[in-house]
Amino acid sequence: MNQIIIRDKFEHLYQDLLIYKKIGGGLCGGSLGIALYYAYLYYINPSDELQEALLAEIEKAIGYYTSDSSDSSLGYGITGLLWVLDEMEHLQILSFSEADKVMTDRFEQIIIKSFEEDRDSGNYDHLSGLIGKGVYFLRKADKEPYRGLLHGILQHLSDMSVKDGPGVLWKTINQDKQEIDTGLAHGMPGIIFFLVKLHGNGINAGLSEELIRKAITWLLERGEEIDNAYAFPYKMDITGEYHQKLRGRLAWCYGDLGIAYVLISAGKQLNDSNYYEFGIRIASNMARRSDPMECGIRDASLCHGTAGVAILFAQIFESTLIEEFKVVSDAWYAKTIESLKFDDGIGGYKYWDAECPEVDKYQSVAGFLEGASGIGISLLTYERPDMMFSTSWEQLLLLK
Repeated sequence: MNQIIIRDKFEHLYQDLLIYKKIGGGLCGGSLGIALYYAYLYYINPSDELQEALLAEIEKAIGYYTSDSSDSSLGYGITGLLWVLDEMEHLQILSFSEADKVMTDRFEQIIIKSFEEDRDSGNYDHLSGLIGKGVYFLRKADKEPYRGLLHGILQHLSDMSVKDGPGVLWKTINQDKQEIDTGLAHGMPGIIFFLVKLHGNGINAGLSEELIRKAITWLLERGEEIDNAYAFPYKMDITGEYHQKLRGRLAWCYGDLGIAYVLISAGKQLNDSNYYEFGIRIASNMARRSDPMECGIRDASLCHGTAGVAILFAQIFESTLIEEFKVVSDAWYAKTIESLKFDDGIGGYKYWDAECPEVDKYQSVAGFLEGASGIGISLLTYERPDMMFSTSWEQLLLLK
């Protein structure tokens, strides 16, 4: 792909984000996503202008959560703020004062106090609940008291699990519907991947492995071997039944591709060739799907668009070194560039909002998960592959 075209997109995204005003404080849809994009731009090409823009977004987010720290989540609250600040400190982009460290300590205590509430309400969710908080504390897993906190999160997940035959499952927070979510973003594959990371960090390896294996057993018993089609639905009821219309899609948030990556990761961590090889078979099946419209893709977002598919295939390639997945990732990155075509979008980007009451469903969105800043970060990593080894933003998608 033409590197000049990609760099032109970086600049266009940056300039449009500078003047975009419809933004809150969070990571998924707010100023933290923009700050992270600016931080990575600054990391590869420092400038006073970028630093000023970055500081403005960080100060906006800190001000937002200093006045209201009631949301402790990764996707929308103070855990996301601390994750971004820790990433910037790790990359030596910014240094923090004693006052900043006092703020960090205070926010960490708020997050820790929320663990039991998440457990009692059944909120394991990566973006809004317990797992996302664990993703932040995994960055500090080599020291106390954080290792102890991770042991506590593991025990909470064990307490929240439901035995079902030889397997275990976790119900969604909507207890009335008795649903099991099988998407990477909000469901069991995300839990399994988080458990794999706990196992890799030596957090009660016996319990974490037991939960990984039982959860995978439950999940695989509900998949189907279908050539060039989806093997898993994205939601089931408590019995494992599902409606045909709820079959998966090709995306980061839901569908077989995320499950494939989780199986490959679990197989490598546990040295289990059955998990690993089944994950590769699913990923190869998904690699044959190339038409965005047929895959349910309407935009370029990380959540359910072309950029999310591209980074998932890139991560699968890094895990397996199977060239097929690199080729497919490149093709989805090319589709991402092609999608940045709206004259009135942010860097040419608009998000497809199926629930928008307007006739035109395409809307300008700036944040990390569904917006322009996340696409910018993904394209930066594609243009600068060395960033994959120095930055950690894939953690936010449960891909690292």
